[in-house]
Amino acid sequence: MSYRGKRQGALETDIEKAREEGNWKRVIELANQLKERPDTARQYETLGWFLIGEGKLEEYLEEFPAKEENCREARNKLKDAKQCLDRTIGEEAKRLGVHLDSWILLAKLHFAMGNYSESLKYYEKAQIESLEEKHLPARSLKIMAEAFAIKGQCYEKLPLQTTSKHKLLDRENKVIRCYELAGDLTLLYLQEADRASRRGHTQSTLSMASVGTTSGTGTSSSPVPPAHEHKLGHILETALLKAPQLNLRAGRVDKAVARFRSMLSAEETRSTSGVRLGVAKQLAEVLLHGVSDSQYRAPDLGDSPRRANSRQGQGQGGITDSPWKPRKYGGNNLYLPSSKQEEVVLLLLLAEAMASKHVPLNQTPEFDTHRKATMSNATNVFNLMTLASARNGNYKVVVEMFERSLRFSPKEEHVWSQFALALACEGRFQRSLVVLQEVSQQRSTDASVCLLAARLCYEKLDLLSEGVVWSEKALAREEEKPQDLRARCHLYLGIGHYLQSHEVETREATVTLGVSALKHLQLAADLDPGDHLAQFYLGLHLAAQRRMVEAHSAARLALQLQPDHLPSLHLAILVLSARGEGDEALRLCQHALEEYPDNLVLLALRARLEEKLVGGEQALNTTRTMFNLLRDIGDHQTGSGDSGIGTHLGADVCDNRSIVATSYSHWDTLSDKDSVSLQAHSMAASQVERTLSEVASSLSAGIPKYSPHDAAYAQIRTWLLTGELYLRLGQVEAAELCANEARQVYPLSYLILYLKGAIHQYREEWDQAKSCYQNSLSIYPRHLASLQSLGLLHLKLGSPRLAELALRAAIRLDPHSHVSWFNLGLVMETIENESETAANCFATAQTIETTSPILPFSTIPLAFE
Repeated sequence: MSYRGKRQGALETDIEKAREEGNWKRVIELANQLKERPDTARQYETLGWFLIGEGKLEEYLEEFPAKEENCREARNKLKDAKQCLDRTIGEEAKRLGVHLDSWILLAKLHFAMGNYSESLKYYEKAQIESLEEKHLPARSLKIMAEAFAIKGQCYEKLPLQTTSKHKLLDRENKVIRCYELAGDLTLLYLQEADRASRRGHTQSTLSMASVGTTSGTGTSSSPVPPAHEHKLGHILETALLKAPQLNLRAGRVDKAVARFRSMLSAEETRSTSGVRLGVAKQLAEVLLHGVSDSQYRAPDLGDSPRRANSRQGQGQGGITDSPWKPRKYGGNNLYLPSSKQEEVVLLLLLAEAMASKHVPLNQTPEFDTHRKATMSNATNVFNLMTLASARNGNYKVVVEMFERSLRFSPKEEHVWSQFALALACEGRFQRSLVVLQEVSQQRSTDASVCLLAARLCYEKLDLLSEGVVWSEKALAREEEKPQDLRARCHLYLGIGHYLQSHEVETREATVTLGVSALKHLQLAADLDPGDHLAQFYLGLHLAAQRRMVEAHSAARLALQLQPDHLPSLHLAILVLSARGEGDEALRLCQHALEEYPDNLVLLALRARLEEKLVGGEQALNTTRTMFNLLRDIGDHQTGSGDSGIGTHLGADVCDNRSIVATSYSHWDTLSDKDSVSLQAHSMAASQVERTLSEVASSLSAGIPKYSPHDAAYAQIRTWLLTGELYLRLGQVEAAELCANEARQVYPLSYLILYLKGAIHQYREEWDQAKSCYQNSLSIYPRHLASLQSLGLLHLKLGSPRLAELALRAAIRLDPHSHVSWFNLGLVMETIENESETAANCFATAQTIETTSPILPFSTIPLAFE
């Protein structure tokens, strides 16, 4: 055209500015002025008609996107735009050089009208695939990006009428290639548009004849951000992720991942943040659900070198990328994830930062629509991060993410409930309960939230009264609005009253709570006959009341409903031992270990049964198996770098497990006399032990610190079990060695002090034994075995009244312990005028012993799965 290469006038500059800003009304107004310019070659008239047609087309598509439902209306409203563009495709237009622009815009116009075959014809005339790839201004980049995107969509709308696999594959490759070019050009357009906004001036884009020419661009170091984000429009937004999606549909996951990575490696601008958010989410989803750890390949920067700036010239940067590729990050300081988990978490952290930035902090109603849309994006990212991190137990990342989100989601129920669960999974149970209280207020009719809070109180916090209150609240909500949770509400009430009945010391309160627990557990079993948990707790409560026949039936029914339920197996074994069927109990324990050979609780239970039925040597062989298992667990823990030891050690050994996990174990099984393991005091004792151990460790640099929930704690419990076995076999030196080994890894434990006292008592070192028992009780006043042994020791030292005091305290803790009653009988025999009391104690002990299990029923852990 005659003006090309000359300095632009004010009118042309205003047109360019209006086109870049998408101000199409202004473009049409200025184009009419351009048409009126006098020129003999009619170049201004032709260019004016082109600009008017472009303006009308783009103005219409801004209001009515190019969708199928808008095609009929487009055929009526785009007639004027079509007439304007038709004036610019004749011989005169070819001579002036605007026919290429017109063909591309006419193809877009026909696509909006639903004439897909006509659209393809115009693209064939334009031959856009064969155009030379040169540096283009922003508006031209967008036009080309839309051209390739529309061509790909037209191919999809007009499938080939053939069964030839070769032709179908060729068409599929063409479609993917169109979308890939469209995606690259879109990203490059956004980069160039932001740069142009910062520069404050644009280049001439009046003719697509600039395709094939090089435009000199400058760079600016101005830190001023662009005035606004450039919108892509429906066509480019639809096409941007099409290429990787088509590859996924065809099963080419590796190509889809490579495409996503290529898009993310493009230099970020303000306008690309929305695009990067979508790409990051999609790539994270693909890696999570479509790529296994063995198939994963780390990203390689060699596949995406940074393209040099166009002003650097071909000779300076060794340019390998096409000018139609977006600029990409490069250099030696880029972080590259080395595993799938690292890449997924990195992607989702970036997505979270971008999604959270767009959610408005203002909670006024006028922002509701915008908040709903942006919050949906943020919630999707939160869900993906939760899934990705929960698989590896990395709940700290999830908790921190939800903490950051609370500033803009004070009323989002989903965020608060997920936050509560994440806190529970991380082991921050007290704060989790506080958050659940907030969720309960937000969901004023939801009974499940109350049940979750009750479970937290029972299982982790030992707030029994508060747990019962939550269960009652859940039942009230269920009665007000049925949610099919009535049976579970009664079950949780029964569990709470059962636990409370073991806490109180008066007989009247124990009986009252026991009757209430039985009523609720029976109701739960009747309301849901298929619930194994209801049968399990019913059997456990009946067993604690020494109703062994009914307890055995309930345990059998629980196992029929859920054969692999370990607590029910544990209950069945103890019930069999209480009924005098020790051999059958041992056989059932062996069968359970065939299914769960690495379960330490079952191994400890088998050791107790073997000691009673076979002999101590056989029980010692079982403890050796336990030590081998602990060694293997330690090796696996060291090799994996994991801070926990999985589900082998269960709740008390690895307390950071999920509150909804199904792992099962309880280490108090390793001490046959520690029968109050389900009460709060065992948790308090663990805290005291930890504090004392840390004090001792601070005084001795050679002693490491351990938490009661570490694998080391499981190791010392196994040492203590072995020490007790040796002691009962009369091998005092071996028992002392076991106690010393346990003390090396966990000093000042009340259990170690108890074993030390038993060793001193065996050697008739009465004062040392008394000191050990008293120290043990100072750490944990409810340790039953220490109270029983201290009572006999007082009797030996000539203090029968002190012995009576200790043994009556033991009976208040566990009135079903025949050892306590028998020892009390021995004490009362030595007191004047107490022979009748002694006889009653012996009779009670004999009666209780006939229904006493090998280990107390309270050693069975709580189960909620």
